[in-house]
Amino acid sequence: MKYILIFLAFISSLAIFCYFLLFTSSGNDFLKPYIQKQIQAKVKNEIKLESYTLRTNFIDIEILADNKSRVIVNGDFSIFDSNFNLNYITIANNLKSEYINLDGLFALKGKIKGDIENFNVTGEGEIFRAKTNFSAQIIDKKPKSITINSKGIQVEEVLAFVKQPIYTKGIVDIDTKIVPNEANELSGDGVINIQFGQLNAQVINKAHEINIPNNLTYRGDIKYTITNNVLNATSNIISNIARFETKSTVFDIKEEKLKSDFTLSIGNLGILKDIIGVDLFGSLKLEGDVEKTKDTLSANIKSQILGGEIVGKLVDEKASLHVKDIFVAELLKMLKLERYSTGFINANVEASDINTLEFTSTMDIKEANINAKVLSKILDKNVPNDIAYTTEIKAEGKDKKIDFVATLDSKLAILKVENAIFDTTDKSTRGDFSLDIENLEDLDFLLGQKVYAPFKTYGEFKKDTKLLVNGESDFLGAKTAYSLKNDVFSIKSDELLIQNVTKALQYPNVFESYSSLAADYNLTSQSGKFNVDAINGKLTSSELTNLVQLLTQFDMTQEVYKQSILKGLINKDDVDFALSMEGLNSHMKVENGKYNLVSKDINSNFEVKIQNKDLKGSIKGKVENPKVKIDDSVYIKQKIDKAIDKNVPDEWKAPVKNLLKLFG
Repeated sequence: MKYILIFLAFISSLAIFCYFLLFTSSGNDFLKPYIQKQIQAKVKNEIKLESYTLRTNFIDIEILADNKSRVIVNGDFSIFDSNFNLNYITIANNLKSEYINLDGLFALKGKIKGDIENFNVTGEGEIFRAKTNFSAQIIDKKPKSITINSKGIQVEEVLAFVKQPIYTKGIVDIDTKIVPNEANELSGDGVINIQFGQLNAQVINKAHEINIPNNLTYRGDIKYTITNNVLNATSNIISNIARFETKSTVFDIKEEKLKSDFTLSIGNLGILKDIIGVDLFGSLKLEGDVEKTKDTLSANIKSQILGGEIVGKLVDEKASLHVKDIFVAELLKMLKLERYSTGFINANVEASDINTLEFTSTMDIKEANINAKVLSKILDKNVPNDIAYTTEIKAEGKDKKIDFVATLDSKLAILKVENAIFDTTDKSTRGDFSLDIENLEDLDFLLGQKVYAPFKTYGEFKKDTKLLVNGESDFLGAKTAYSLKNDVFSIKSDELLIQNVTKALQYPNVFESYSSLAADYNLTSQSGKFNVDAINGKLTSSELTNLVQLLTQFDMTQEVYKQSILKGLINKDDVDFALSMEGLNSHMKVENGKYNLVSKDINSNFEVKIQNKDLKGSIKGKVENPKVKIDDSVYIKQKIDKAIDKNVPDEWKAPVKNLLKLFG
């Protein structure tokens, strides 16, 4: 009996001690540091338990975090039957921790009423600067309904809270009611209203290396219902660039599976100029669907555009794009270019990895014609006829480089590009090319005159900030090399037969010789210089040689001109030139010759010396048939003087000589 009494006394003492610790002021003060330490360890913030009062029917707790955030809970609490009717106040101000990044004020107050297994929670206050009301009903420790109404949520504060970059700012309203069932599956409905949104261009452009404008705003609504953990939603988002709509978005919350249709409409493509760097005209409408699971992503897209159709498909990293019967003229219109061509574009692209840009593609333009009238306007030239052509391009992307070949086939020329590479890193292009023109005569509108000869060439090119071209040709039977660098076109040709040049130009064949040509021409300033060096040349019969032979009895066509040099300067359509011809018995030079490339007028003075004989004159008129005139000759004057002295009476010699002076 004594031991039973001792045991009962111990139990009583322990109960009294526990009651003292738990439910008396002194006991609460004793436990307060320990409870504060435990809370401090859990939340990893500076915590101060400012007040702690626990009675058998009442509780009052006040916690201060980081000296600026506060949680207060007080009210009726029955420790014996677990019933409670509590008030709470939560005030968080710029609270930062390992788990929380809260800018601004987070303040709620409300009630918690019921028992441990069944209770209701209500509250109102400010969350993310939004006026918020909510209520929740808990039955058998499971939520039965949750209602939230929040107006004016600051989107940028939500992003900061979940530790995401501030991609956008804006104001959002949320009104929703969620009702879980016995299997803890959610049902309910709600509306998300985006009052205003604006993308943060600086953050997005830096993160994704794109260029969106600073003033891209949006607003809209998302309406949804939830049935047994499956969300069905419709969306209508309008921005100052485009409208985005979905008629059926289905998200399985448990399986984390999303499936949705979508429509993207852009009323004015010109507004995309700052984003894509191209000024476009017209509108665009894209329709499609997307499906996302935990492991896979797939999407389909389709657009009826430019008279044809574009269809795209994405499956994880793989993608395809098919373009069918796009009108070339409509594409040019979209690009704000003159509609100089008709035709149809078809293309196919198959990408095995969109992240590494690994793909193969083909594109062709068929049934195409270049409109002569429009091209004449663009070139400021008279293009006589429409030009039919086809184009084929094949490309393959790998390791951030795109290899491609291309062929442009028309009745005027065939251009082929091979072994070409576009480097996506530095945006440079290089490759080989060949050009085959059956007859340059058909390009007289571009060259400014008819050239009766074929032209074939091949070479290599490179394009980064400037275009660089190096090429070779056997044009007119001569080995010719040329280059284009810094807008300067340079050409060098060896063993060029002068007679082949005059034949191709259908100029009079006045000189025959092998020659070398060197020329530089600036395409921007339309100015340049040239030098033709001919050896062992012979003049052919012409008005000039006939006139020289008549006056001097010297046949220039029988002379061998060991070296003849023609130099000139080009300034747009005008050519200034000088000519020097050195023969065994004669010499000819032109010091200030002029020729117009458009009118084909030549105007030059010349001087011929044949041993002790001389002639000075001019060549003027159209280059095809110029007029030759002798203006002066010491030799002829001396010959005339001798004839006068021999055949004219003395009293008439002086008058006759003076009369001849009047004629030069």
